[in-house]
Amino acid sequence: MVNPQVVRWLWAAEAAVIRYGHVTEAQVLAQIAQESGGDPTATSAAGAQGLMQIMPATGRGLGLEDPFDPLQNVMAGVHYMAQAMEQFGTWQLALAAYNAGPGAVEIAGNQVPDIAQTRSYVSDIEAMLPDYSGYIRDASPLPTLREGGVGDSVRLLQRMLGMVVQDQDGIYGPQTLGAVLSAKHESGLPVNGVVADGLWSYLLWKGVRP
Repeated sequence: MVNPQVVRWLWAAEAAVIRYGHVTEAQVLAQIAQESGGDPTATSAAGAQGLMQIMPATGRGLGLEDPFDPLQNVMAGVHYMAQAMEQFGTWQLALAAYNAGPGAVEIAGNQVPDIAQTRSYVSDIEAMLPDYSGYIRDASPLPTLREGGVGDSVRLLQRMLGMVVQDQDGIYGPQTLGAVLSAKHESGLPVNGVVADGLWSYLLWKGVRP
């Protein structure tokens, strides 16, 4: 079953996948569902924080400044998963590394460690994947980050992010279009697409450079 508190972060998952690759949006949403249930303020007893439950030390290594900022947190989590995918080659092993640490996967001979909590973590996320894949498939007529969008979709994204946009700013928020396109280019992302300019005006507004 799809958790509506999770799918509201599809735009962040899509942005992170565009940036780092290796995983799909549905895989990211399933992992968010397991980690935090879509609560960006979640903190575990062990101290893991945010949507993807990133430990403070891990976050520092990934350049995560605000673990409770949904976009920063998902960017960092997907960055970690991309690194794990490069190291271990499969999504399942990357999940195991995310949960138990890369060292545990290496000790297990590059297999999912025989740790009950880790095996349950991987299998639970795998079990949720079809639901989130189906949600994204069925939602495909909606504007997506890759497809870009007209002014209305950009304004919707800005409202969702709580941006205060004055009429004179047009659809691009508090930054000019030129600054948005420049930041996108510097970050190595496509200049077009991404409900695009609404997301990037948010990044500039927050001072975030993924």
